[in-house]
Amino acid sequence: MVPRLPKDLCGGNTASVSRQSRDPILSTPYNHTAITQRHSSVAKPHRPRPVLLLTRPEQDAQRFAQMVTRELDVDWRVVVSPLIAPAPVKIEACACGAGDVIFTSQHAVAPFAAACGAARVAWCVGAHTAAVARAAGFDVKQGPGDAKGLLSLIAQLRPTGPLIHARGEHIAHPIVPALQAAGFQAQDVLCYRQRAMDLSAHAQAVLAQQAPVIAPVFSPRTASILCESVLACTAPLYLVAISTTVAKNLRAFSGAYVQVAETPTAAGILQVLAGLAHRVDAT
Repeated sequence: MVPRLPKDLCGGNTASVSRQSRDPILSTPYNHTAITQRHSSVAKPHRPRPVLLLTRPEQDAQRFAQMVTRELDVDWRVVVSPLIAPAPVKIEACACGAGDVIFTSQHAVAPFAAACGAARVAWCVGAHTAAVARAAGFDVKQGPGDAKGLLSLIAQLRPTGPLIHARGEHIAHPIVPALQAAGFQAQDVLCYRQRAMDLSAHAQAVLAQQAPVIAPVFSPRTASILCESVLACTAPLYLVAISTTVAKNLRAFSGAYVQVAETPTAAGILQVLAGLAHRVDAT
């Protein structure tokens, strides 16, 4: 059985934290149809369908749900309950500066382009942000999908002139200090705020039932908001953290199963989910 959360938050026993290197991912996807057909003559107790709880901003959550549907062979219900809502802020023309811009989130692209134009190079964290920036008219250079990798790319290619990190109110990785330490002239431009949202009644309900709940968590702030939002939890809870920093912010869920992605990207989260499909099915 999977440990449950402690009674002060969700009711349960002990925690489990792992990385993929310690808990190898099984390579064969779970095939519900094949197994059902093989044992169709044997009566089996009803098992509620697991729930994939997505707490990213709405568009990000929907896009990730499509990735799960496309990449994984699972029969999970999807519940979307954003815990953060991006809201653009006014950018003064004097803040636009000159030089290349760095985007570590798609949410900074539109407000920056509206205030400062797109006639410059944009260094983008990964493929989706690069696609958004390219559509807005920027000359894009694409990173590998995480902030550390993007910084390595910038350090390798050594762009000349000042660099601007177009960012949100809360960031997981300090881009500008890292660039300055590497000898670049760099500054921040705030492009959007991230309003905290309450966990929806639907999400609270699935956490208070018996179906397993799988919740990928993509940022330290989302992890903190999630811990503050849960009212009661009897569901077996599987938390997938994009980084060790995110996992630390999930410590209030001391009875949950927690696994950290090997790489801090959506692909890394998907790899963990592929392995969890087998563990969840055995619950």
